[in-house]
Amino acid sequence: MSPAALKTAARISKYNMIGKICYSRFQFYDALLGSLSFKNRPVLIIGAADAKDYNVLPISRVTGRKYLSDTYDFPLDPKDYPLLSLNAKSYVRIHKQSVINVQDILFECGGLKTLYPDTYKNILIKLDKFNSELLANA
Repeated sequence: MSPAALKTAARISKYNMIGKICYSRFQFYDALLGSLSFKNRPVLIIGAADAKDYNVLPISRVTGRKYLSDTYDFPLDPKDYPLLSLNAKSYVRIHKQSVINVQDILFECGGLKTLYPDTYKNILIKLDKFNSELLANA
């Protein structure tokens, strides 16, 4: 395969990840240690930032109701979404967008965009609302 064909194949496969939930090595601030740490967490890939990075929405089990946003935390219950291989009720944290490197993707859990397209669309609508509000207040 020519170098140009390899670049095209890589770009196509990269964009095929959009809409998928994957486990990723994810950086976070560990308050107990007082430093940055990493953990494996599910993320929803919403875009390709560049050739080496994805824009993602983290998916978290939120233990305290007070930490949830009624508007921007989208619930995913394994009973309602059995094809996503989630272990517990989790939330797509729409207001906590992040970027991860493609090498931090560990494995795929399922394609939210293809398996549950209405849910994926609802998340994107909320994401658009959040980003519009963010920019309006910038």
